[in-house]
Amino acid sequence: MAVKYPYEYDPEKRRIAKIYTKTKIVNGIFNSMLLPIVFYVVLLYSGISLDIRDLSLAWGGVFYVPLYIVIFLTMITAVQLPLSFYSEFVYEHKYGLSNQNVRAWLKDFFKELALSYVISVPILTGLYVLIGMTPLWYVYAALIYICLTAFFDYIYPIVIFPIFYKTKPFEDEGMRKKIFDILDKMGVKNIKRIDVACESEKSNKANACFAGIGGSKRIILFDTLVSGFTADEVETVVAHELGHYVHKDILRFTVIESLKIVPVFLVIIAVFERFSSMFGIGGVSDIAGLPLLLLVSSAIEIVLMGPMMAYSRKREKAADIFALEATGKVDAQVSCEKRLCDMNLSDDSAHPLVEYFLFSHPCAEKRIEYALEWGRENKD
Repeated sequence: MAVKYPYEYDPEKRRIAKIYTKTKIVNGIFNSMLLPIVFYVVLLYSGISLDIRDLSLAWGGVFYVPLYIVIFLTMITAVQLPLSFYSEFVYEHKYGLSNQNVRAWLKDFFKELALSYVISVPILTGLYVLIGMTPLWYVYAALIYICLTAFFDYIYPIVIFPIFYKTKPFEDEGMRKKIFDILDKMGVKNIKRIDVACESEKSNKANACFAGIGGSKRIILFDTLVSGFTADEVETVVAHELGHYVHKDILRFTVIESLKIVPVFLVIIAVFERFSSMFGIGGVSDIAGLPLLLLVSSAIEIVLMGPMMAYSRKREKAADIFALEATGKVDAQVSCEKRLCDMNLSDDSAHPLVEYFLFSHPCAEKRIEYALEWGRENKD
């Protein structure tokens, strides 16, 4: 079936999107921010964290730190599971966005859980080993963070992404040629692979991304994007993602996070010196203080959320402009933005405060205006 072009908003979907987005935001704030903070506070004030540490010492001996971390992760996962299931499964089905049955959702959930253990337990254990080794642990931790970020960027498309998605080579030769023409035009010579991820097995949402470093670099297109959008619209999406790649946005955010992590650790040290005895914690090296460490880091993340989201939206705008300069297809970019908005039930004009604190991308209303303004300024 031919894809309608240019796409115009469906008024009913715009109405539904407002409701859908509002509830998703509320669920996200509660389950990802407020609930963990309450969980950390309860563990600290009740003394449960000390009990878990003592239990881990009794059961795990020299391996008490990783055992504590496993117990801690299991507990917070159990606390968050009910709302996670509602928000990610029940609510998505309510609005026709999910294609998964309960079994498929649980399969992905337990994959994510297993992955969190595999990644978090060694990293947090290593952090506490480092804390016990040197007073400059936070400097070394920042350096290790940079190395781990680069490592995960490399293995993500090779190891992690295939755990959750079936992928196949992109076979549309006409579209492949257009994409590689854009890469050549922008001087990008080291991306040779385009994959299609089977998102339709999970949801009706569409997206695309660049992933990997070195030999693992590739473009990943969701099959929902390939089948539901015109070739010109797909081209603008790829050009946008290419903008992030050319602008080295992943590196920019890695540098910011790396620069931020040392001051965060210094604040954590100061808080522990002032308050750890209040909870019976033996300093920052005591694994029983993990809830306090996460509580402080969460508070800092909340404080910095607005500026970080603002910077992210700035980078997204730059990628949009890059796509326009690479393709010159204003109408396709506008049509694509509207289609994505309706397909994903995104709010195209959120309240400015909501956008400032919570939106990593500019609202579609602004992105469309950027594109139209660029078109007026560059009209032949």
